[in-house]
Amino acid sequence: MERVNSGQFRQLLELKKKHKITFQKECEIHTEKILACLHNLKNHPKNVTEIQTILESADIIIGAAKFLENKKLEEQAKFIVSSFLGIDDIRKKINEFYQILNYFKNLKKLDF
Repeated sequence: MERVNSGQFRQLLELKKKHKITFQKECEIHTEKILACLHNLKNHPKNVTEIQTILESADIIIGAAKFLENKKLEEQAKFIVSSFLGIDDIRKKINEFYQILNYFKNLKKLDF
């Protein structure tokens, strides 16, 4: 195995820091998407496009949360996926819908 010198180590740390910032921004963008979709689903509970956007954004957040080692965020995103996967009408999961909505409503700036 090749040894890493101090210059290379600093470069690796800087790269990790840049990746962390990128993943944080990505999580924030997808959190906003989820929040917007949840609000839209209040009035249009059968909008499959909104549900699909929620699933896609939650999947991206899961990956980013793993990289950021943020278990709580990862668990919340997995909860979203399990709640919305395979449904075509949000009214079927209204209680879970409100739990998710409240969580994301309070999530303005992610804590990493």
